[in-house]
Amino acid sequence: MQEYDDIDLRPYLIAIARRWYWIVVGALVAALIAAGISAQLPRAYTATASVLMFIRQTGSQVGTNEPLVRIETIDITARRQGLLALVQSSAIETQIKPEDLQRVAPAGYVPGSLTQQIATDADGDLLTIAATAASPEQAQALADIWASTFVSYADTLYTDEHSQMQLAGKALLPTQPSSPQVLLNVGAAGLIGGVAVTAIILLLTLLQPATQAIGRKDRQTAARGRNSAQPITRVSTSQTHSD
Repeated sequence: MQEYDDIDLRPYLIAIARRWYWIVVGALVAALIAAGISAQLPRAYTATASVLMFIRQTGSQVGTNEPLVRIETIDITARRQGLLALVQSSAIETQIKPEDLQRVAPAGYVPGSLTQQIATDADGDLLTIAATAASPEQAQALADIWASTFVSYADTLYTDEHSQMQLAGKALLPTQPSSPQVLLNVGAAGLIGGVAVTAIILLLTLLQPATQAIGRKDRQTAARGRNSAQPITRVSTSQTHSD
């Protein structure tokens, strides 16, 4: 049966304990760098509006004393998927009024680019529309305008009684930027910096025996070289007797 040697972790723990201040310094330096970079990044704000999607399905009914009554049916899943695709499409942007578009269009606006600032999420009948912009006011206006435009445009496309859109809540004015997340970036950078310094300490500790062995070998080689270079003085026997 193969035997395994126990790994002694004490040298590594001692090395970390002796150099703990380097770990702290590495974490602080990385955190400061992340804070400086985050301070230079442009701010973005996100506001969210909500819409209720009421989708009903009907089927055929048979009366006892009446003939068969046929009622139109729809595929609820297909209708829901169609509405979700519509709210994320550039078709909503084309339906925004010109005066509203001027309020929410960013600098250097290119038609069709507003969809990149919109994110949606559906939970049952509740549809949330999140809009991201460079200012809190612009984000709030974009979320509300996009939601109201979607409701009115969906009602014109689906004129039957199976689906009905209704605004559930207007967007609130965001007070904190959604990006960059300074605290998250600083914390992550500090953690990465501390882990990196710890890894370097462990690597140096792991390589220390090999380094010391190489150093001893070099010193021994140098000592043998010095000994071989020293001249050897020989005294003749005749000189010794004459003295």
